[in-house]
Amino acid sequence: MRAILAGIGIMALSDGAQGRAWSRGEPRMGASDGEFLAYLQADVRNALIGLDPLLDRAAELGLHSVQGGRGAEAARSVLHSDVRSIERMELRMPIIAPMNAGKSTIINALAGCRLLPARGKAMTTIPTRIILDNEIAEPVLEIAEPDVALFDTLLQELVQEHDETKREKATTLYRHLEPLLDQIAAGTVESCPAVVTGIEEIQRTLKRLNDLERVGAVLEAETSVVPALSDVPTLRSPVWAAPGSGGNADLGTLVLIDTPGPDEEVMSDQLTRVVREQLDRAHAVCVVLDYTKLHGLADEAIRKLAEPLLARVGVDRLIAVINKVDQRQPDEDGEGDDVVREVAHRLGVPPDEAADRVLETKAHYGLAAAGVLARLEESGENLDPSADPAVTKLLQLRSPLGWRHDVTTVTVPALRAMAEEAWLSSGLPGFRDRVLNRMRAEAAPVLLTGALDRTGRLLEEVAAAAGTRVESMRADQDEIAARIRELEAELAELAELARDAPSRPRVLTEAMARAKPILESTRDRGEDVLDGLHGSRTFSDGGDANKYAKKKRRKASERLEDILYDAGRRLEAELERLRVELIDEAEGRLAPVLARADVSARPPSADSPNLRVDTSGSIRGGSATPRKNTETYVTGHEEVEETLWEMLRRGLKGEPAPTRALYGEETTYKVKLGGVRRGLRDSFERRLARIEQNLEKVIAPALADHVVAFHQQATRLVSAYRDDLEASQRDLASETTTREMRQADLERLAKDALTATEQIDELRGQLFT
Repeated sequence: MRAILAGIGIMALSDGAQGRAWSRGEPRMGASDGEFLAYLQADVRNALIGLDPLLDRAAELGLHSVQGGRGAEAARSVLHSDVRSIERMELRMPIIAPMNAGKSTIINALAGCRLLPARGKAMTTIPTRIILDNEIAEPVLEIAEPDVALFDTLLQELVQEHDETKREKATTLYRHLEPLLDQIAAGTVESCPAVVTGIEEIQRTLKRLNDLERVGAVLEAETSVVPALSDVPTLRSPVWAAPGSGGNADLGTLVLIDTPGPDEEVMSDQLTRVVREQLDRAHAVCVVLDYTKLHGLADEAIRKLAEPLLARVGVDRLIAVINKVDQRQPDEDGEGDDVVREVAHRLGVPPDEAADRVLETKAHYGLAAAGVLARLEESGENLDPSADPAVTKLLQLRSPLGWRHDVTTVTVPALRAMAEEAWLSSGLPGFRDRVLNRMRAEAAPVLLTGALDRTGRLLEEVAAAAGTRVESMRADQDEIAARIRELEAELAELAELARDAPSRPRVLTEAMARAKPILESTRDRGEDVLDGLHGSRTFSDGGDANKYAKKKRRKASERLEDILYDAGRRLEAELERLRVELIDEAEGRLAPVLARADVSARPPSADSPNLRVDTSGSIRGGSATPRKNTETYVTGHEEVEETLWEMLRRGLKGEPAPTRALYGEETTYKVKLGGVRRGLRDSFERRLARIEQNLEKVIAPALADHVVAFHQQATRLVSAYRDDLEASQRDLASETTTREMRQADLERLAKDALTATEQIDELRGQLFT
């Protein structure tokens, strides 16, 4: 390619740029570079949009060998997709908290309305993605069609297999679920919708779906939605222009993930995988702590909450919120900094970062203020404070004793000032700004770099394709015809090589051979856990027996889940190694042909197959119900009551006083772990069998198809090169003036593509040190 470009008077790419890997080190931005990043985001977006005319010219000139042989139109589609991604710049942050720490209140306050249902009892069982989206006017909840079917299957199972004994157990654990249990028994629960609009209906739907999953877990239903979700429910809401927000809403799309509490005892064995996946995709993770419980929360308790997060995402991506600081007593006012430093220490946050990474909030104040400001935006001066629930809520928080008087006397201007003050003092504006800045520093370089990489490679392809056409136009018809015949021969050889590529049976055999030792070690590790479930234990209290049985089953289930998750990751790593080996083998076979075809400078590629090993589904089964045993025994004796005449008669005869035995009862509860072990082993083995089936039926064929796609891409590159030469033949056959104009257009296109490449490379350089 360098020779072609030099031959038409265009400076060739340097050795460093030729086939560049587009890598220059680590991103240089930090969390404080938000303004710089906003400018760079706009520059990259405008640069990509500015390439549209260049791709128009490439399409008009019939350049076939760009975008991996797919042509200029395919290149334009990729370019536009990158522009949309840059415009949206999704910044993902799961929020994790113990129950009732104020997680949903914080999310609702950031959204500016009560999107998520909240109550004093446990609510969230199903993770929900909340996207604060500039492009919509009203909130909308979307549930994937496969997941709609899952919810409906769970509901039907609960209706058909309603059990009064299990119902009593559920109402004992969760009294607030009794109305839903009544509806299930009557068969009047609504089915799951795919799309829901309106805040009240969204709240009602989320509450119903979360409670259904909780009921299913308590009643040990066969169907469990959470482990099998194809995607978490997505709730899109307009961006709220909060006071002091400035232009931040335009610099990225904030995506919050509402997750179940880590102290969800009943649901914990089902939530592990889903929460893990959300953590893996996060740019930052927020953990919320309740200030009112902080003083009684031991170091070990905070460590237990934080350690899984730190192990998964690292301390650098952790942001902590101490909520409900409005409950701080007057004599504690001076200890705010001490609390922040102490929490930072417990979480492993460096002392010099504590102020930026551990924040205090009054989420209830923020949400109440957001509600009032939203109502003022709707009604303006026509708002009647005395008749508005949002106003009442804010005034109740500000003045618990005097709110009844305030609600009848407050003016709209005073109310607006009060709401703005409450919002700004809630701590949420600082939280939002720090989160956005930090997340932009994490997410934006990756997103922008990927778009610039793809664009740089595309521009090199355009320059090379245009240069090839110009060089061909300088040849004569006989030379081009001979070259086309050579390419036809190369295509025939590529077809032969494709037929000799590794077959599905070979790939399957190799994949299963590599998976076998991993599966065997997984089974052995599972047996070690199950072997720990032996013997029995007797309790005098039924509640203690139940807690012990549940704890043993839950702990074993969690360990088995972890073993399967680890097996999935090990299998994925081994399958990726196999994929690389197969592609290396194919590259070695194709290299001589591609070199002869003169397309070796643009090696073929194929989109990596989905090698994700599905380890979803909860480990369930095994009866842990304590067996009740009541024994009767003699506790002593007492004299039988006699009349006076009976006592005289017995005394005259010398007989002893009559007595009767006293009896007592002892009730014990015996927990046998054998049934738990058998049930969990069956469930564990079923999951292993499903993984093996997934390897055989899905992943191994995908690997084989990946190799086929690689060969097809090589053929497509050579075919596109041949098509370019045939276009050159047509150029030569045209009139001299037309041919000269076409040649000049191609030369200008090649030069412009190289100039744009340098501009893209310069933009990318701004991201790195």
